[in-house]
Amino acid sequence: MEGVAERAGAGKASLYRRWGSRAELVRDTAYAQMRDTEGVPDTGNLRDDLCALLRRTAELLAGPLGEAMRGVLSEALADRGGMEELSRGMGREMMREVVLRGVERGEISAEAVTELRLDVGQAVLRDRLLFRGIRDVDVAEIVDSVLMPVFRSA
Repeated sequence: MEGVAERAGAGKASLYRRWGSRAELVRDTAYAQMRDTEGVPDTGNLRDDLCALLRRTAELLAGPLGEAMRGVLSEALADRGGMEELSRGMGREMMREVVLRGVERGEISAEAVTELRLDVGQAVLRDRLLFRGIRDVDVAEIVDSVLMPVFRSA
């Protein structure tokens, strides 16, 4: 927080008023960067939208911001509320936007859109990032073997 406060020309207290923890600051920075990059993917079909969104997430998590997120993970794990904060947010909302477009196009049923199903892709991606490393082929496999069957099963 000291480095961020120094670069922003602000005091640490003002940062903590806005973000209660480093985990919240890193999470909000990650989501803002994802949104600012290119917005929510809209390729015209659900599969390609999901691949584009997860690929972008993987690229982000493989860089400096992902390193920062891994750095605050232990802090977040020690605090149940911090872990919930870190795991929810823009990722789910961007996934919701992509999936609801799939509903509008008639690719999947509206009943398929649940909080659990929206979290699945990001959860698998986080697991791969933390424990195995991400390859581009992993993104397609996550979409084809996990997400598309999950969203089409309802």
